[in-house]
Amino acid sequence: MPRKSSSSKSRSRRRKKEESKSAAKEKTSRKTTRRTRKKREINLEAWIERHIDEFISSTGLDLLNLSREQYIDVLKDIIIQLYGSTSSYTKVDVLVRRFQRYSDRIYPVIAARIASLLDKLSEDQLEFVILNIGDEVLSLASKLYEHAKKYKRDDLISILKTKWSNAWIKRRTEILPAECPTCGFNALMPDLTCLVCNSVVSDKVFKESIRFTDNLRELISILSCDELREIMRRGYVLVNGLGLKPPNSERSPIDVEVYLTSKEMELVKNTYKDRCEGIM
Repeated sequence: MPRKSSSSKSRSRRRKKEESKSAAKEKTSRKTTRRTRKKREINLEAWIERHIDEFISSTGLDLLNLSREQYIDVLKDIIIQLYGSTSSYTKVDVLVRRFQRYSDRIYPVIAARIASLLDKLSEDQLEFVILNIGDEVLSLASKLYEHAKKYKRDDLISILKTKWSNAWIKRRTEILPAECPTCGFNALMPDLTCLVCNSVVSDKVFKESIRFTDNLRELISILSCDELREIMRRGYVLVNGLGLKPPNSERSPIDVEVYLTSKEMELVKNTYKDRCEGIM
Protein backbone atom coordinates (compact mmCIF):
# COMPACT_ATOMS: atom_id res chain seq x y z
CA MET A 1 0.00 0.00 0.00
CA PRO A 2 1.47 3.37 -1.02
CA ARG A 3 2.27 5.80 1.75
CA LYS A 4 1.07 9.40 1.75
CA SER A 5 3.75 11.93 1.14
CA SER A 6 4.79 14.24 3.96
CA SER A 7 3.44 17.27 2.04
CA SER A 8 0.04 15.62 1.71
CA LYS A 9 -0.05 14.88 5.45
CA SER A 10 0.87 18.49 6.20
CA ARG A 11 -1.92 19.85 4.03
CA SER A 12 -4.42 17.54 5.73
CA ARG A 13 -3.34 18.69 9.20
CA ARG A 14 -3.63 22.36 8.19
CA ARG A 15 -7.13 21.81 6.77
CA LYS A 16 -8.35 20.10 9.93
CA LYS A 17 -6.84 22.86 12.04
CA GLU A 18 -8.56 25.55 9.98
CA GLU A 19 -11.90 23.73 10.15
CA SER A 20 -11.56 23.44 13.94
CA LYS A 21 -10.80 27.17 14.27
CA SER A 22 -13.76 28.05 12.04
CA ALA A 23 -16.16 25.91 14.11
CA ALA A 24 -14.85 27.42 17.35
CA LYS A 25 -15.24 30.95 15.95
CA GLU A 26 -18.82 30.26 14.82
CA LYS A 27 -19.69 28.82 18.25
CA THR A 28 -18.20 31.84 20.00
CA SER A 29 -20.14 34.16 17.69
CA ARG A 30 -23.42 32.43 18.54
CA LYS A 31 -22.73 32.71 22.26
CA THR A 32 -21.84 36.38 21.92
CA THR A 33 -25.05 37.05 19.98
CA ARG A 34 -27.13 35.27 22.60
CA ARG A 35 -25.44 37.22 25.39
CA THR A 36 -25.99 40.50 23.55
CA ARG A 37 -29.66 39.79 22.95
CA LYS A 38 -30.16 38.72 26.53
CA LYS A 39 -28.43 41.81 27.80
CA ARG A 40 -30.55 44.22 25.71
CA GLU A 41 -33.96 42.70 26.54
CA ILE A 42 -35.68 44.76 29.27
CA ASN A 43 -37.89 43.01 31.81
CA LEU A 44 -40.95 45.28 31.84
CA GLU A 45 -42.51 43.57 34.84
CA ALA A 46 -39.43 44.46 36.86
CA TRP A 47 -39.28 47.97 35.35
CA ILE A 48 -42.87 48.68 36.40
CA GLU A 49 -42.33 47.29 39.89
CA ARG A 50 -39.23 49.45 40.32
CA HIS A 51 -40.54 52.72 38.81
CA ILE A 52 -44.34 52.73 39.30
CA ASP A 53 -44.22 55.16 42.25
CA GLU A 54 -42.14 57.71 40.35
CA PHE A 55 -44.36 57.35 37.28
CA ILE A 56 -47.52 57.94 39.35
CA SER A 57 -46.23 61.09 41.03
CA SER A 58 -44.75 62.47 37.79
CA THR A 59 -48.04 62.10 35.91
CA GLY A 60 -50.13 63.58 38.73
CA LEU A 61 -52.11 60.37 39.17
CA ASP A 62 -51.24 60.27 42.86
CA LEU A 63 -54.34 62.42 43.45
CA LEU A 64 -56.42 59.29 42.86
CA ASN A 65 -55.14 57.73 46.10
CA LEU A 66 -55.20 54.15 44.88
CA SER A 67 -53.17 51.40 46.47
CA ARG A 68 -49.90 50.44 44.78
CA GLU A 69 -51.46 47.19 43.55
CA GLN A 70 -54.46 49.04 42.14
CA TYR A 71 -52.22 51.49 40.30
CA ILE A 72 -50.36 48.58 38.73
CA ASP A 73 -53.65 46.91 37.71
CA VAL A 74 -54.86 50.13 36.07
CA LEU A 75 -51.60 51.26 34.46
CA LYS A 76 -49.61 48.12 33.63
CA ASP A 77 -50.64 47.59 30.01
CA ILE A 78 -50.67 51.36 29.40
CA ILE A 79 -47.04 51.58 30.53
CA ILE A 80 -46.13 48.57 28.37
CA GLN A 81 -47.62 50.26 25.30
CA LEU A 82 -45.91 53.56 26.09
CA TYR A 83 -42.59 51.79 26.62
CA GLY A 84 -42.58 50.21 23.17
CA SER A 85 -39.45 48.27 22.22
CA THR A 86 -37.72 46.44 25.06
CA SER A 87 -34.39 46.23 23.27
CA SER A 88 -33.11 49.30 25.15
CA TYR A 89 -33.69 50.94 28.52
CA THR A 90 -36.17 53.84 28.69
CA LYS A 91 -36.18 56.36 31.52
CA VAL A 92 -39.29 57.30 33.52
CA ASP A 93 -39.31 60.91 32.32
CA VAL A 94 -39.46 59.71 28.70
CA LEU A 95 -42.56 57.62 29.46
CA VAL A 96 -44.11 60.54 31.35
CA ARG A 97 -43.72 62.77 28.28
CA ARG A 98 -45.31 60.07 26.11
CA PHE A 99 -48.13 59.77 28.64
CA GLN A 100 -48.77 63.51 28.51
CA ARG A 101 -48.69 63.51 24.71
CA TYR A 102 -51.43 60.87 24.51
CA SER A 103 -53.31 61.87 27.67
CA ASP A 104 -56.54 62.61 25.77
CA ARG A 105 -56.65 58.91 24.81
CA ILE A 106 -55.28 57.51 28.05
CA TYR A 107 -57.41 59.36 30.61
CA PRO A 108 -60.73 57.88 29.39
CA VAL A 109 -59.23 54.38 29.71
CA ILE A 110 -58.01 55.08 33.24
CA ALA A 111 -61.35 56.62 34.21
CA ALA A 112 -63.32 53.60 33.01
CA ARG A 113 -60.98 51.18 34.77
CA ILE A 114 -61.19 53.04 38.09
CA ALA A 115 -64.99 53.18 37.90
CA SER A 116 -65.11 49.44 37.24
CA LEU A 117 -62.42 48.51 39.77
CA LEU A 118 -63.72 50.37 42.82
CA ASP A 119 -67.07 49.71 44.49
CA LYS A 120 -66.84 53.01 46.34
CA LEU A 121 -65.32 56.15 44.84
CA SER A 122 -63.99 59.07 46.85
CA GLU A 123 -65.15 62.52 45.73
CA ASP A 124 -61.79 63.21 44.06
CA GLN A 125 -61.89 59.86 42.27
CA LEU A 126 -65.48 60.49 41.15
CA GLU A 127 -64.58 63.91 39.79
CA PHE A 128 -61.64 62.49 37.84
CA VAL A 129 -63.78 59.70 36.39
CA ILE A 130 -66.71 61.89 35.31
CA LEU A 131 -64.46 64.57 33.83
CA ASN A 132 -62.50 61.99 31.80
CA ILE A 133 -64.92 59.15 31.05
CA GLY A 134 -65.52 58.37 27.39
CA ASP A 135 -68.21 56.28 25.70
CA GLU A 136 -67.97 53.72 28.53
CA VAL A 137 -70.28 56.11 30.37
CA LEU A 138 -73.18 54.16 28.87
CA SER A 139 -72.40 51.16 31.08
CA LEU A 140 -71.14 53.12 34.11
CA ALA A 141 -73.57 56.06 34.34
CA SER A 142 -75.83 54.40 36.91
CA LYS A 143 -72.97 53.89 39.37
CA LEU A 144 -71.50 57.35 38.76
CA TYR A 145 -74.90 59.03 39.14
CA GLU A 146 -75.44 57.38 42.54
CA HIS A 147 -72.05 58.57 43.76
CA ALA A 148 -72.62 62.11 42.46
CA LYS A 149 -75.97 62.22 44.27
CA LYS A 150 -74.31 61.04 47.49
CA TYR A 151 -71.76 63.85 47.32
CA LYS A 152 -74.44 66.36 46.23
CA ARG A 153 -72.41 67.22 43.15
CA ASP A 154 -75.01 68.67 40.78
CA ASP A 155 -72.19 70.06 38.65
CA LEU A 156 -70.88 66.55 38.00
CA ILE A 157 -74.39 65.23 37.31
CA SER A 158 -74.80 67.92 34.65
CA ILE A 159 -71.52 66.88 33.00
CA LEU A 160 -72.54 63.22 33.23
CA LYS A 161 -75.84 63.97 31.45
CA THR A 162 -74.02 65.61 28.57
CA LYS A 163 -71.53 62.76 28.25
CA TRP A 164 -74.37 60.22 28.39
CA SER A 165 -76.27 61.95 25.58
CA ASN A 166 -73.19 62.32 23.37
CA ALA A 167 -72.20 58.68 23.85
CA TRP A 168 -75.77 57.49 23.22
CA ILE A 169 -76.02 59.28 19.88
CA LYS A 170 -72.58 57.99 18.90
CA ARG A 171 -73.06 54.37 19.98
CA ARG A 172 -76.79 53.58 20.14
CA THR A 173 -79.38 55.59 18.19
CA GLU A 174 -79.31 58.96 16.45
CA ILE A 175 -82.32 60.06 18.52
CA LEU A 176 -82.15 60.24 22.31
CA PRO A 177 -84.62 58.36 24.51
CA ALA A 178 -87.25 60.31 26.42
CA GLU A 179 -86.12 62.15 29.53
CA CYS A 180 -86.54 60.38 32.85
CA PRO A 181 -88.66 62.47 35.27
CA THR A 182 -86.66 61.13 38.22
CA CYS A 183 -83.03 61.80 37.24
CA GLY A 184 -83.32 64.00 34.15
CA PHE A 185 -81.22 61.75 31.90
CA ASN A 186 -82.45 60.92 28.42
CA ALA A 187 -82.53 57.27 29.40
CA LEU A 188 -86.20 56.24 29.62
CA MET A 189 -86.94 53.02 27.78
CA PRO A 190 -90.24 51.98 26.10
CA ASP A 191 -91.30 50.13 29.28
CA LEU A 192 -90.78 53.37 31.25
CA THR A 193 -87.74 52.09 33.15
CA CYS A 194 -84.68 54.32 33.40
CA LEU A 195 -81.26 52.98 32.47
CA VAL A 196 -79.48 55.43 34.78
CA CYS A 197 -81.45 55.73 38.02
CA ASN A 198 -83.30 52.40 37.57
CA SER A 199 -86.64 53.96 38.47
CA VAL A 200 -89.92 52.71 36.98
CA VAL A 201 -92.10 55.65 35.96
CA SER A 202 -95.91 55.60 35.86
CA ASP A 203 -97.85 56.84 32.82
CA LYS A 204 -99.27 59.68 34.88
CA VAL A 205 -95.89 60.92 36.13
CA PHE A 206 -94.36 60.63 32.67
CA LYS A 207 -97.19 62.60 31.07
CA GLU A 208 -96.90 65.32 33.68
CA SER A 209 -93.14 65.59 33.22
CA ILE A 210 -93.42 66.20 29.47
CA ARG A 211 -96.53 68.43 29.67
CA PHE A 212 -98.31 65.86 27.58
CA THR A 213 -101.65 67.62 27.06
CA ASP A 214 -100.04 70.85 25.87
CA ASN A 215 -97.68 68.99 23.53
CA LEU A 216 -100.53 66.84 22.23
CA ARG A 217 -102.50 69.97 21.29
CA GLU A 218 -99.47 71.31 19.49
CA LEU A 219 -98.91 68.02 17.66
CA ILE A 220 -102.48 67.51 16.42
CA SER A 221 -102.62 71.11 15.19
CA ILE A 222 -100.05 70.29 12.50
CA LEU A 223 -100.97 66.69 11.64
CA SER A 224 -102.69 65.59 8.45
CA CYS A 225 -106.17 64.07 8.52
CA ASP A 226 -104.67 60.61 7.87
CA GLU A 227 -102.35 60.99 10.87
CA LEU A 228 -105.22 62.13 13.09
CA ARG A 229 -107.22 59.08 12.01
CA GLU A 230 -104.27 56.85 12.96
CA ILE A 231 -104.19 58.30 16.47
CA MET A 232 -107.92 57.71 16.86
CA ARG A 233 -107.60 54.18 15.49
CA ARG A 234 -104.60 53.11 17.60
CA GLY A 235 -105.24 55.20 20.71
CA TYR A 236 -101.65 56.27 21.35
CA VAL A 237 -98.83 58.54 20.23
CA LEU A 238 -95.07 57.92 20.29
CA VAL A 239 -92.62 59.83 22.47
CA ASN A 240 -88.82 60.05 22.43
CA GLY A 241 -86.22 62.70 23.17
CA LEU A 242 -87.51 64.86 20.31
CA GLY A 243 -91.08 64.93 21.62
CA LEU A 244 -94.41 63.51 20.40
CA LYS A 245 -95.14 62.01 16.98
CA PRO A 246 -98.06 60.08 15.41
CA PRO A 247 -98.12 56.27 15.66
CA ASN A 248 -97.75 55.73 11.90
CA SER A 249 -94.46 57.67 11.70
CA GLU A 250 -91.11 55.88 11.41
CA ARG A 251 -90.48 53.90 14.58
CA SER A 252 -87.31 53.94 16.67
CA PRO A 253 -86.37 51.23 19.21
CA ILE A 254 -86.49 53.81 21.98
CA ASP A 255 -89.98 55.19 21.21
CA VAL A 256 -92.44 55.08 24.11
CA GLU A 257 -96.10 54.33 23.35
CA VAL A 258 -98.24 56.74 25.38
CA TYR A 259 -101.96 55.90 25.39
CA LEU A 260 -104.51 58.66 25.43
CA THR A 261 -107.18 59.06 28.08
CA SER A 262 -110.78 59.59 26.97
CA LYS A 263 -110.37 63.31 27.57
CA GLU A 264 -107.17 63.44 25.51
CA MET A 265 -108.81 61.42 22.74
CA GLU A 266 -111.65 63.92 22.70
CA LEU A 267 -109.13 66.62 21.78
CA VAL A 268 -108.03 64.59 18.78
CA LYS A 269 -111.59 63.85 17.67
CA ASN A 270 -112.65 67.47 17.93
CA THR A 271 -109.64 68.57 15.86
CA TYR A 272 -110.43 65.93 13.28
CA LYS A 273 -114.09 66.97 13.19
CA ASP A 274 -113.28 70.64 12.73
CA ARG A 275 -110.68 70.10 10.05
CA CYS A 276 -111.24 66.80 8.31
CA GLU A 277 -114.90 65.73 8.54
CA GLY A 278 -116.34 65.29 5.08
CA ILE A 279 -112.88 65.02 3.48
CA MET A 280 -112.39 61.74 1.64
